[in-house]
Amino acid sequence: MVFILESKLEVVSDVVVGSLWPTDSFEFVFAPSLGASGGIIIIWDSIRFVIESSDLLPHVGGLWLQLGAYLESHADVPWCVAGDFNAIRGVTERKGCQVHSQSMTAFSEFGELNRRTKMKPP
Repeated sequence: MVFILESKLEVVSDVVVGSLWPTDSFEFVFAPSLGASGGIIIIWDSIRFVIESSDLLPHVGGLWLQLGAYLESHADVPWCVAGDFNAIRGVTERKGCQVHSQSMTAFSEFGELNRRTKMKPP
């Protein structure tokens, strides 16, 4: 399980993350909010999912690549990814955006994986 959420916090502690996570087995990274710009908190199950946290911030493209690879190799494990990611797949999705970034490509590829994966009914 991985949580990706926007935050208005300048500091995020183990206590805060522990209140959001259902078990004691977690790791996280965060980028603090700066003024009106929200920060981001990424929390993951440290038993099922190994993430090199230095790859995640300041850009989240590394997360999408690692998460997509994990989900493809564990197709038998139920999963759900939800949240407000503040991510776009291309320059046409954000007014005034003119540069296509690696993070956009990674998020777009993750979206393609999601479209290819079919959930089986219980």
